[in-house]
Amino acid sequence: MRPLAAAFVPVGMLVLTGIVAKVAVYHSGKALAVVLDATFPAHADWFAVGMTLAILRVLWEDGRFAFPRGWGIAAPLLGAVIGAASLELYYKGTLDALEVQSPIALALGLWASLVFMPAPGSRLVAVLEWRPLAVAGLCSYSIFLWHDPLLRELRDQGLTLSGAAGFFVNLLLILVVAGACSALSYRFVELPALARKRAWEGAGAQPVEPEPLGSLEDRDVEEPPSLAGRITARVRALPPAVHAGIEVSIDPRLEQEFGLDQVDLILETLLANAVTYGTPPISVKAWDDEQGGVVVKVEDRGRGVPPEFVP
Repeated sequence: MRPLAAAFVPVGMLVLTGIVAKVAVYHSGKALAVVLDATFPAHADWFAVGMTLAILRVLWEDGRFAFPRGWGIAAPLLGAVIGAASLELYYKGTLDALEVQSPIALALGLWASLVFMPAPGSRLVAVLEWRPLAVAGLCSYSIFLWHDPLLRELRDQGLTLSGAAGFFVNLLLILVVAGACSALSYRFVELPALARKRAWEGAGAQPVEPEPLGSLEDRDVEEPPSLAGRITARVRALPPAVHAGIEVSIDPRLEQEFGLDQVDLILETLLANAVTYGTPPISVKAWDDEQGGVVVKVEDRGRGVPPEFVP
């Protein structure tokens, strides 16, 4: 099986799991159906949408995938149609609460594709990067985790109100209380965990052995006579805790003289940018493009350059 096709096998398995679990829900007794309805398998097909986007994102980053022209208009319109039709069928009783969530997940995936793989200069991304929205995004999952137990506890204590006006009062109350709890958990739980994660990445990361290309350990870097040696030397010049977490893959054919001074300057700039502003893992790859040139690629998982600054 080709690697690309193999990448989509888990997607198919998630869809199949979701279908089988839903059939089991509808053919089980009431008590068992309630349990199955709350389990992961019954909702696995939702996750298939997210996994598909993740695969397409990797292909998009590698330049192997691009949406067709007009996707920026077609995707939100198609998502809106699917979402509206699903809700209409739900309120008519054609779809139940479990069934309606699958097409809703698909609609949300279509809208999310505009953010995960944005067009150059995307206005939507620029709006979402607005500081208040970015902060709201960081808090959203924490608020989501807090709101349900808080709402249930307030309801059990008789502290919620009924009616349309009561709904908005309850909403405001939950937002304030959940927001406060989210801020506290971020300060005393998430920030210390992130600090520990960065410490582990800096001190404990080990270089990945690339195949079939060369690695740092099998090269003499004291006086690099070639492009391959120059790249290796530049990475090894970084602090040990930094270069230990950088994967280096070099085409053995690059044991040749090739613009050493210019390459050294460019590589130094790219590495400094990746280490200073990027997010691990960081990789350095170099290969012969078989057209008389050489490709040197420095990658990290950072946010990248804002579209407005890309020439």
